[in-house]
Amino acid sequence: MMAVCSYCKVALIGLLFFSQPVFATTTVVYRSPESEGDVRYQYDLELLELALQTTKLTDGDYKLIPSANMNFSRAKAILNKDEIENFIVKLSFEPAYNTHFAYAPFPVDLGIVGYRVCFTSHKLLEDLKKVRTKTDLLKYSQGVGHGWSDGKILQDNGFEIVSISRYENLFRMVAANRFDLFCRGINEVLEEFNSHLDLDGFDLEQSFAIYYPLPRFYYGHKNSAPLLERIERGLKIAYQNGTLQELWKKHYQESIEFVKLDQRYLFKLENKFAQDLDPSYKQYIYHAQLKQQ
Repeated sequence: MMAVCSYCKVALIGLLFFSQPVFATTTVVYRSPESEGDVRYQYDLELLELALQTTKLTDGDYKLIPSANMNFSRAKAILNKDEIENFIVKLSFEPAYNTHFAYAPFPVDLGIVGYRVCFTSHKLLEDLKKVRTKTDLLKYSQGVGHGWSDGKILQDNGFEIVSISRYENLFRMVAANRFDLFCRGINEVLEEFNSHLDLDGFDLEQSFAIYYPLPRFYYGHKNSAPLLERIERGLKIAYQNGTLQELWKKHYQESIEFVKLDQRYLFKLENKFAQDLDPSYKQYIYHAQLKQQ
């Protein structure tokens, strides 16, 4: 009788083992930055890995691999044609992307990049201290990267923009007065400021900040919709248990404190491209306290 029971136990264990879901490893390709020294997207990569790791028990193992180095224009062209399976790119929301792309509707950086301060040339610092209205601000041209959503937003608000294809050239050109302002998310500024102090004439404007809604999401081709649904679940779980906020603070808190937002005037701009976006993402948005203008 004991031998029979032992056999039953072994059979039951085997049945339970083989009834567990078996998942294939999901290979996820993330966009590598434009240059080897560009560290702006380390948080994005670590957060993507956190979302996948958080859902590993329910969705299976994963493997993250980098793409070739590329700018956003090239990345969007690849997404459009679905040239790389499960290719994931963080992009600012634009309605036009909905034709071929899908996205995980959770704001990757909690909207912090919408708060912006500006690099400029040392020669302009005194003049920029006099800026008190949007009309004053519109007198100054802004440099943006080619393919960045910021260019469309700034143009729509009346700014003259200069679009540059290479990220590093933006720092050299603003220092050389080729355009007046190169505005960056407050989460990006500290690392970029310290990395370009050797540029003659390069400086950071200290008196004002600009804000426009700029939610950024993980995007993929519509064929990657199941993967993006998994990423969304992982992000929300990580937010609920606090691990997302810990990662966010590790990467961004020092830079946020460095720019001293409470000592700056705030100019609010419109982003008409995000007006029709499902507002549910706003519950995760960071709200800073600034001097109002």
